[in-house]
Amino acid sequence: MARILTTFFVLALLFCGSEHKSSAQADNHRIAPIAFISDQTGHPQIYVMEADGEIRKLTSNGLYKSDLRVSPDGSQIFYSGGETQFADTWLVRVQVDGSGERVVAYTKQGFTSFALSPNGEEIAFSSDKGIVIFNSEQRESRRVFLAAGAYVTVESWSPDGSRILYVSDQDGAQQLYTMNVDGSDIVQLTFTSAENSYSTCGDWSPDGQSIAFHSGESLITSDIYTISVDGTHRQRLTETGMRANCPRWSSDGAEILFFTFQFDEWKPRIYVMAADGANAEHLGAGESPDWLSWQLGEDD
Repeated sequence: MARILTTFFVLALLFCGSEHKSSAQADNHRIAPIAFISDQTGHPQIYVMEADGEIRKLTSNGLYKSDLRVSPDGSQIFYSGGETQFADTWLVRVQVDGSGERVVAYTKQGFTSFALSPNGEEIAFSSDKGIVIFNSEQRESRRVFLAAGAYVTVESWSPDGSRILYVSDQDGAQQLYTMNVDGSDIVQLTFTSAENSYSTCGDWSPDGQSIAFHSGESLITSDIYTISVDGTHRQRLTETGMRANCPRWSSDGAEILFFTFQFDEWKPRIYVMAADGANAEHLGAGESPDWLSWQLGEDD
């Protein structure tokens, strides 16, 4: 429920190009290009922020967009989209130059969420029926987890491709779990117990040792945390006083992207911070950011 409400509010927000800070002005971070969603033109579209702060618009279609992910090789951007805000029924990919946009998969039930395998060959996605792994080239799918009435979202693959991180409310609150790609060996990572609490939108670290996620005890506020893959060493990284959402690790594990918004303002802002939560820096307005470069920190 928290994820659905987040998507509903942030997709209606206004992008403001004058607010971004280019990497040339950044004191604490060397910023690689990032992809994000914004409705600068009145409808949510995909944009890219280059390392020098320049903004490029990639899409111009009428689909509502959510859950953006960049392919492991950095060449393509995937997103879920539908004709309405509440029916994410297409999984679409587009080249980073804006060309070649096409539907990869379709379902009548809608994609609640999806994640790309590290080798780029498979896509795990969730619906009201559970979790399915889909091979986009062979056009084959296999169900690996049955939801059995629970709310389930796919979050991330482990870097070695052996396990999947997902969220389920099977015990009440939304909690983080991992499992093998065949659905076996399920491990629960978080155990929030307060009413209306949740832990969701996780991302596996490049070294395979940690998971970044956001967690809160109300729909109004949440913060970014990390936790070891065995469920120990939970660490809070932010104290924003608003909604901090959907962290994404840089490919070297040194930095984390995330975005924030306030319900009374309805305006998302993208931030980058060190992996330990230090030196958080505002990059601009938008939501669902993801790293576009896999050579973060290298000189041009």
